[in-house]
Amino acid sequence: MTFMALEEIDGLKSLMDEYSEDKDMLDMTSEELGKVMEEERRLQMSLLKSLLPKDDADERVQGSGGESR
Repeated sequence: MTFMALEEIDGLKSLMDEYSEDKDMLDMTSEELGKVMEEERRLQMSLLKSLLPKDDADERVQGSGGESR
């Protein structure tokens, strides 16, 4: 997760606390927070995937799984 994403999440949570009585603002902030958190999860998975060692077997063309004659 980037520092900017953490700042954005913290800022959105602060807005939710500050405008806890304003339903429209809460709805908008909650929707944006969901988007930011989903992007954060996507970036984390991408990072983790990039850290895995490359497996040559993943790049081989797989057969149909049937018996060869």
